[in-house]
Amino acid sequence: MNLLVIAYHFPPDGAIGAVRPYEFARLLPQFGIQTWVLTVRPEHARQLNPDFQPADIPDERIVRTAVHPARYDNIRLFVDKMKALLRLEQTRKAGDGNTARSGTGLRRKPLLLSCLLEMLEYPDRYAGWYDPAMRAVHELVQQVSFGAVYSTSPPRTCSLIARAVAERYRLPWIMDMRDPWITLVEGWRTTIKCPVVRRWHQKALDQCLQRANIVVANTPVLREHFENEYPWVAGKVRVLPNGITDTVQSAQTQYVRSDKLVIGHFGTIYGCRTTYDFLKGVSLWLQANPQNKKRLELLFYGESVEDVGGIASQFGISEIVQVHPPVSRTEVPAIMERCEALLLLAQQQPMQVPGKVYEYLATGKPIITMTESNSATGRLLQNMPQCYIAQNAEQVHQTMEQLWHEYSRGELFCDRSDYLTPFRYSSLTEQLAGWIKEAVDRFQETSP
Repeated sequence: MNLLVIAYHFPPDGAIGAVRPYEFARLLPQFGIQTWVLTVRPEHARQLNPDFQPADIPDERIVRTAVHPARYDNIRLFVDKMKALLRLEQTRKAGDGNTARSGTGLRRKPLLLSCLLEMLEYPDRYAGWYDPAMRAVHELVQQVSFGAVYSTSPPRTCSLIARAVAERYRLPWIMDMRDPWITLVEGWRTTIKCPVVRRWHQKALDQCLQRANIVVANTPVLREHFENEYPWVAGKVRVLPNGITDTVQSAQTQYVRSDKLVIGHFGTIYGCRTTYDFLKGVSLWLQANPQNKKRLELLFYGESVEDVGGIASQFGISEIVQVHPPVSRTEVPAIMERCEALLLLAQQQPMQVPGKVYEYLATGKPIITMTESNSATGRLLQNMPQCYIAQNAEQVHQTMEQLWHEYSRGELFCDRSDYLTPFRYSSLTEQLAGWIKEAVDRFQETSP
């Protein structure tokens, strides 16, 4: 059977979202499913990484297309000019002494501007891929007879392309969702402010869920969300977590204590992810244990929307904090090896698990995770050895006390290989292959 895989992120895109579709496309032939991949050209990659190249997949089975500028890109300059004019208007009115009136206007204008931006970005900033992708599929189906289509999102555009392909060519569709369709924060509130755009997204999600033959959620919490909010889709929702490649082996060496307790964070800091409570908690611990300051080091590798160094200065610990630019995936393991413990930021992501958590687990090193205990990440790690869940600075303080005690005793290593076995991509791919075959069989039985 031939399967069309639709994935925006795919090697040499170094984004973590590229790993899952690549591993599935690479391993599915072992289970009797031949894969063709529809993706974008390397120049459109989110994080181009020349060292991350697709192996074991013939080049002729990877179809790469252009991406047209989306509405957002076309009008972004116009919006930037409008924002500049709003700032000038704010300054002028403040100078005229019209404080109350300008304040009211400023409460309204950002909402209107947010609505405009959200309309321009709908369904996402990758919407320019839709037309080139559909043309490429039309040419491809003239040459290859596909039995099913698989898509993985985000971006949402992947799901919309896959839905159109499934409809046009009468194919069963496996809709893989690595994240919720609309980003949710604490209290299950959507970050999309414009009610019109929320309705657009809700309608698009409803149509996709109705058309999909199998819906794959990558955490049990996301599955529970679908079952609660869309009871009619519960029968076709499956859980398939992100995983770890078979080439990444669990650390087997015994721990040797170094002169410093080095804690490393790897990845992008964005959205609700923040270092604030972690750094504040470390500061509180050092206030109680000032003698340990010279033996503690905090490393941050990756992009950040917040000023990590500035926050560290605010809490008086800037001398132990190092902020570095992103490094390639091939460099990360060696840097992790030099760390005594790892930091994971997953605040206010109730239904997602960061993809790198499995690579963290494979190191055998302690993991400090900033997240809520009932979140998908909290549930996953709460029973894992040497994994600490902290929600606030005081809990970080307590965690640092425990971590330092284990560091002093030379006990900062544990073998988690048994825990990781179900998360190997070879095992996950076998499950996915079974679901694909199930979807195809049912589709053929019900098709006229």
